[in-house]
Amino acid sequence: MAIRRIKQIIDSHPSSDGDGVKIQRAHGFNNSQFSPFLMIDELKSESPEDYIGGFPPHPH
Repeated sequence: MAIRRIKQIIDSHPSSDGDGVKIQRAHGFNNSQFSPFLMIDELKSESPEDYIGGFPPHPH
């Protein structure tokens, strides 16, 4: 098994998606090294109010 080294650490940025759901977005903005169709998000708030809006229907 080959061992890979970490090439780059990318910090996440506070963002919102759907109906105002608070997320941390680590990818999907202004980085030409990655596919423009790839987003890496983290939902980690312990406050239910941050998720109450939810996400509208979407194709995936």
